[in-house]
Amino acid sequence: MDQQETIQDIRERLVKIEVLLGNMSDATKLQLDNLIDKLKVSNHRIDDLEKANTWLWRTIAGSLIAGVVGLLLK
Repeated sequence: MDQQETIQDIRERLVKIEVLLGNMSDATKLQLDNLIDKLKVSNHRIDDLEKANTWLWRTIAGSLIAGVVGLLLK
């Protein structure tokens, strides 16, 4: 009987370990999904900043060209 009790105890512990691993896997997957979502948002923000930067440089270049043309026409 002592050996069977030991085997039963080992089985119960294995079941607990399996449940814990399953829960950890789910939690890890949720964290990974959250990180992926944050990366997507960050990439969109970077794209928006790059577009704004391009717009700024075009505006500066246009202003300089307009200034040069204005000086040449005086």
